[in-house]
Amino acid sequence: MRDTRLRFIQGGLGEEPREFKDLKDFILRKNIETSYYKTATNILEEILFMLEQVPNVLETLLLLRYETKKTSLDELINEYTAKSQTGRIIITGHSLGGLHGRSYAQRHPEKVSKCITIATPHYGTPAAPFGKMLKPLGVETSSIKQMYINSTLTKKLNEDLKTRREEFRRRGTSFVNIWGKLDLFAPYPHSKLEDPDKEYDLNNHGHVSIVNSEETAKILEYEVKETWEKTGKPCPVVLLHGFCLNEKTFNRLLGRLKINCNDIATKTYTVNYDYTKEIISV
Repeated sequence: MRDTRLRFIQGGLGEEPREFKDLKDFILRKNIETSYYKTATNILEEILFMLEQVPNVLETLLLLRYETKKTSLDELINEYTAKSQTGRIIITGHSLGGLHGRSYAQRHPEKVSKCITIATPHYGTPAAPFGKMLKPLGVETSSIKQMYINSTLTKKLNEDLKTRREEFRRRGTSFVNIWGKLDLFAPYPHSKLEDPDKEYDLNNHGHVSIVNSEETAKILEYEVKETWEKTGKPCPVVLLHGFCLNEKTFNRLLGRLKINCNDIATKTYTVNYDYTKEIISV
């Protein structure tokens, strides 16, 4: 099949030109599949964003060593479904958070209008074995084993989504996937989702820069507005962070949402959970 996606090619480093942003925003509203490239890739930008997360990683490791979270992730998410005017939420997960989000959405489709996954290892990740290095620090790594390539958990999630796809659509639960080919932690094709309702390929971003990008903020804004228009009421947007990270991962994304659409920002909530615990299987 011929690849008919529109491609934007930018020369040099730095922010994309205003003209590119305006044109991409228009195309996004028209729901045309696009890819965006920079001729000079943003590897340096990815490294800078990763370094920015180092204090958050150290903070989470210290908390896991000395503090036990008694509240399960399901209970934390249910707090927002209980507050929702529609009884449903939009759940958005980055990396491991995307697998947790899918697990919740596939087990409770009546509570989720849309599940958005960002840089998520839907088929596992070759980086997962490195998680064993946390064991000497006294950190449990149950979720790491579930992110091995073709793990039992990912196989069950993918098979369940495949066999129940039409059921989810009838119940009004859609799945949106955002990924990038520069991602080294959830690399292509492990970050691809089979038969999503929508898929956005952000080729110019890595695992951390993708969640901080203007493109992802625009996609989230578009997808949330679409859901709110369908239901006629705003519902909470719940953000789930990835492995070794915390809710501060989304600071830049939330900042962009406040500038672009404060109505969505005020309905968006970050959930800080124990990322070492097992993902509940379907």
